[in-house]
Amino acid sequence: MITGVLPQWNSTGVLPPVRPEMPGSSPERSPYRVSLAGIVDRFATSPERMAILDGLLGFRGKLHELGTQVFNGWTAAFLSRSSFWKTGTPATWMS
Repeated sequence: MITGVLPQWNSTGVLPPVRPEMPGSSPERSPYRVSLAGIVDRFATSPERMAILDGLLGFRGKLHELGTQVFNGWTAAFLSRSSFWKTGTPATWMS
């Protein structure tokens, strides 16, 4: 299993469900295994996204302090290259 490298967005602006270079039956598919550093490197592309990631990292830190193991699933809205991220901010999107 490839770990730590996310595929590029596809032509519709989302992460592909299966790695593009792999056959459709491949286990190399979403959810992709990637480190938090890999998420930050890839998606901290604007002040709004950096604020979201900062909040997530703080939240995870508090959970770890409580002895909780953490697994994160990510929503398509955050991981996509949609028009929302080109024109909106998290505050306008959530309101």
